[in-house]
Amino acid sequence: MTTPRFGVWAPVYGNHGARDHPADAPDATYRRNRDLLVRAERAGFDSTLLAQHVIHPSNVEDDVLETWSTLAALAEATSRIELIGAIKPLLINPLVFAKIAGNIADICSGRLAINIVSGWFLPELEALGLDAADHDDRYAYSREWLAAVLDLWTGKQVGIGGRGGQPALVRPTPDELPPVYVGGSPSQPVRWPHSTPTCSSSMVGRCPKRSMS
Repeated sequence: MTTPRFGVWAPVYGNHGARDHPADAPDATYRRNRDLLVRAERAGFDSTLLAQHVIHPSNVEDDVLETWSTLAALAEATSRIELIGAIKPLLINPLVFAKIAGNIADICSGRLAINIVSGWFLPELEALGLDAADHDDRYAYSREWLAAVLDLWTGKQVGIGGRGGQPALVRPTPDELPPVYVGGSPSQPVRWPHSTPTCSSSMVGRCPKRSMS
């Protein structure tokens, strides 16, 4: 029987549940997130999930913490808790992500996991100058994007963009594939890459780790 695991959401948006409480003003700073997650680790929580938005989803003028630079810092500030970083494939090139996440996985000694988020927040796409892909196309792109990231992590050279020239590659590669949590509501079942160590994005489950051998 699988032992339940318990996680805590990192307050990257500040305060969602008490945004107007006079004694608990919204605070999306790194130091507040770090201090709360260090306390959560000491209290015995197993994992934390950092959502990803470059623009606040409730009010575009509100503060929101950047996910992946925060994870790099938390990799040093914590020692045991699993660090799950949400990633929206539409927002970042697979080579850039594979390099950043692989480095963070090394810093935290294999405690990194990623949460693939195929949904979109229209103001983010507009701010980035991107077209809004339809529902099924977003999931299809996420599958292709994840396949490229996993190939890069296993040391393969990958052609990105179909333009020829120097293929993408990551050196050094991670010692282990970071677990991948997949959430969302695709209209059709998504065939994720065969080697993906996936599970649902519930905070109580955990994907098995896969070695690179």
